[in-house]
Amino acid sequence: MRVHQCPPPAARTTAGHTFSLGLTNHAGNLIGVAMVGRPDARHHDDGLTAEVTRLATDGPRNACSILLAAAWRVARRMGYQRMITYARTDRPAAGLRATGWKVVTETPPAHRRNRLSRHRAPRGTSDATRTHWQVTTEDWRTRNEAADRVSRWARDGQGPR
Repeated sequence: MRVHQCPPPAARTTAGHTFSLGLTNHAGNLIGVAMVGRPDARHHDDGLTAEVTRLATDGPRNACSILLAAAWRVARRMGYQRMITYARTDRPAAGLRATGWKVVTETPPAHRRNRLSRHRAPRGTSDATRTHWQVTTEDWRTRNEAADRVSRWARDGQGPR
């Protein structure tokens, strides 16, 4: 199997798309793709985080693991220190575990985010519970551990009032 990196096509990509990867078999047939871009959530979009927004395969063994590992290698070379993705809890996540990803948290289904002024009807897979996964570099872990030890006032340059 061979992984190919493709530049994003100009008009047909999702917002924030950074790069795509394709996986081919020995005959040269495309058997899997991965799309990576900027995170959808604002609080994750810090310039050092990339998100796997789409991952699809025809089902060959280890295709997801190969694409996830290749996407993380490319993202690290581009300067990213963290990569995140969301996976449905009713789907197997062996490919994520095999490539070193860790569970961060579970997110509730989207239809639970209704507002009085704006009802969100469930459609497609938006009513599924998702698990937030991430993989990070050592620099990212060290930076965040040091930031956790510093008080909020010291980070902001203010003292308690």
